[in-house]
Amino acid sequence: MLQSLLAGLTLSAAALAAVQPSPTFNREVFPILQKHCQRCHRPGQIAPMSFLSYQSTRPWAKAIKAAVITRNMPPWSADPRYGRFVNDPSLTQSEIQTLVEWVDSGASEGGVTDKPVAVSWPDGWHIQPDVVVSMPRPIPVAAKGVVELTTVVIPNCFKTDTWVTAIEILPGNKSVVHHSDLYFVPHKRGAQYGVPQVQEKERDADGVAVERIGKDDPVRGLVGWEAIYVPGTIPRILVSTEARS
Repeated sequence: MLQSLLAGLTLSAAALAAVQPSPTFNREVFPILQKHCQRCHRPGQIAPMSFLSYQSTRPWAKAIKAAVITRNMPPWSADPRYGRFVNDPSLTQSEIQTLVEWVDSGASEGGVTDKPVAVSWPDGWHIQPDVVVSMPRPIPVAAKGVVELTTVVIPNCFKTDTWVTAIEILPGNKSVVHHSDLYFVPHKRGAQYGVPQVQEKERDADGVAVERIGKDDPVRGLVGWEAIYVPGTIPRILVSTEARS
């Protein structure tokens, strides 16, 4: 009797597994990529491969599995012990499992009718800026090697106190920009406006800066850190009851 019961349970489990379809790219995987990955993984952005189609994604299936299992992708460095942030791009455990099962089952494309509508990603501004403050000249980026933090001081464009409700940093070439920060510092006598100032840092054998913020780094005297750009970020838009002066 016991043997018959165990055999029945085994057959039932096998039958249940047989009716559970494997994830396909169009039905389960593509929506995850749209939500978490395509902001960077598309032409003109910093990611080295595009995830806009099955054809461009399929060669990277095993790499995707390895990256999501280790949670190296999507990149997110905030410590989860201190709460969840509204802009956290991390995958849920269910989404990770879906991607892993897709790869393990052969990474099939699935039916064309299962694919959701493509996201229309903006190439320019996400906001409609009332004021645009531009860099005085482009800053060249070397193809290889470490690019040290470069500071460019730009005069404040506002002559009176002004309420700001949205800030966006728009790189001229997103495919080479790792990050960019905007902060305010008091005017100093002898300030060199519009002149790039490279902050050379002592680095260890792995290329990591020994001292992240040097003694002469202007960030030590910042008044307000107002905006930051890293790949995949969205503009800082304050809610209707907030503004900065």
